[in-house]
Amino acid sequence: MASLRAPSVRVSRRVLVGAGLAGAAVAPLGSLNRTAAGGVPRAASTAAVGQEARADPASWRTWLLASADELRPAAPGAPGQAEIAEVVAA
Repeated sequence: MASLRAPSVRVSRRVLVGAGLAGAAVAPLGSLNRTAAGGVPRAASTAAVGQEARADPASWRTWLLASADELRPAAPGAPGQAEIAEVVAA
């Protein structure tokens, strides 16, 4: 009697990553086709294009900082009595 087992398929990481990248590149094309065909209202399609433009690293602006302190948040204030009591209680 013949075996009905399917042949073993080996998938490497390279194949999986390539398939994922290809899928990510092709997925937006489907939404653009629907927009052109009138499946999505114009306002929604304009918003989607704006979001896609911001997500594209080629459109990002580079920030030039004089020092790392420019992004550092302000120091917190002194703790209040309620905060001290909460820490003591914990």
